[in-house]
Amino acid sequence: MTINSDDPPMFGTDLNSEYDVAARLLGLDERGVAELAKNAVEASFLDQAGKDRITAEIDAWTESWLARGEPRRRHRAPSGSMGPMSTAHRTNSPRVTPPAPPRTVAVAHRGDPYQIRENTLPSLRSALDRGADVVEVDVRVTRDGVPMLLHDATLERLWGHERRLASLSADAVTDLTAGRLPRLDEALRVTLDSRLMIDLPGTPSRRDVAAMIGTVRESGAADRVYWTGTPRPCSRCGTSTGRRRSR
Repeated sequence: MTINSDDPPMFGTDLNSEYDVAARLLGLDERGVAELAKNAVEASFLDQAGKDRITAEIDAWTESWLARGEPRRRHRAPSGSMGPMSTAHRTNSPRVTPPAPPRTVAVAHRGDPYQIRENTLPSLRSALDRGADVVEVDVRVTRDGVPMLLHDATLERLWGHERRLASLSADAVTDLTAGRLPRLDEALRVTLDSRLMIDLPGTPSRRDVAAMIGTVRESGAADRVYWTGTPRPCSRCGTSTGRRRSR
């Protein structure tokens, strides 16, 4: 398990705040929080030397904090919440048997962007080939109502064109990107039998959300699609098809 923060400036949070929330909800002390931080280091793309260095720094900070006699935070997990990952860091009654650790799910953010350009079909295939359980993609809608995979509002960063996707037809986007910027229905076919998480960047309109939902339904993929984004557009998806996670 790791703690992460998506788009901190947009949602007014940071990792320190997320660790505080985790400590309160999971009933963790400083050592438990440190374990979560070390999990994140281990899951990172750092080389082993970098991982060892940062892990040693986390251990040194934890031991220094405790050696100074600083009061240890005592968080009790609320009734009915998921308990901490191990009894070694529980701060509530040790007689309570913790639940079995949940299975870790590997979510590939925009496919395999460190190897292949993000939000493209080869990137999605690569992520699945390398063991991802879920592939996450960003979806925006063209002027003529076709959902396509793109995080940014314009084609500039990835495709070198200062044009907004919303101002272009799907055929024009295909021409500008030499057919490499995929449609959502293509992504659903590529990820057949695997779960797909659709991120709704920005503030998509009702029309745009309806176009995405229609594509998912027509592809017969409602039972394997998850939605993530800001609450209002995401709630429309959750009541129509798939599962949702509001930020």
